[in-house]
Amino acid sequence: MNDKTRRLMAILDLVEDGVLVINQDYIIEIINRAMVRIFGDGVGKKCYQAIAHLDERCPWCNADRVFEKQETRKFERYMKNVDRSYAITDIPVPNPDGSISKLTIYRDISQVKMREKQLRASEQSYKSL
Repeated sequence: MNDKTRRLMAILDLVEDGVLVINQDYIIEIINRAMVRIFGDGVGKKCYQAIAHLDERCPWCNADRVFEKQETRKFERYMKNVDRSYAITDIPVPNPDGSISKLTIYRDISQVKMREKQLRASEQSYKSL
């Protein structure tokens, strides 16, 4: 690992959101500490195995659109295996060899989702009064 790569990893490890980069074979190339704390170290593993504990691609996966159309994709997903909700952003990243990797950012929105659920329950209770 060269100095620039070490510096980049040190910066990514300071980020509170989970960050990972996969290649077109769905292999995790880079994963920051926030992701490792929640999902474990998955470098060198297929993303769907390391993150979702599945044997095949996740049904909600946007990787094809990110790789082929180079589109940034945003969505929310509840991850049952870790009992957390995430706002997920998939971003295409061009590589020097012309290939595309996928940078994914996982922002934990579990508290927001819990408050929304509580608010809906409170509103429902108020309406029934």
